[in-house]
Amino acid sequence: MGSLASQASLVVSTILYCCMTLTMTEVVRYPIFRKYINAPVLAVLTKTGQSWLSIIVSIGAILGMTTVILVLLYGQSRIGYSMSRDGLRFLA
Repeated sequence: MGSLASQASLVVSTILYCCMTLTMTEVVRYPIFRKYINAPVLAVLTKTGQSWLSIIVSIGAILGMTTVILVLLYGQSRIGYSMSRDGLRFLA
């Protein structure tokens, strides 16, 4: 059952991603995206005059990346602890 749910969420995410990119390409033509290659969603929001929303999206992206980094560091410390307990790490 878990595998079916994972596959279904992957399919839904792929469809939403394709719809989003097609919509963005129709709103702002692709050559303009070359200037905004690191933040294409912000390019669409800026070009459509919704700069206030682009600020909210930027803050959300920063908070999301910060959360991911913290979770990865937490996991890395647990992996390091398990490896040292099992004798798989070199002594300093």
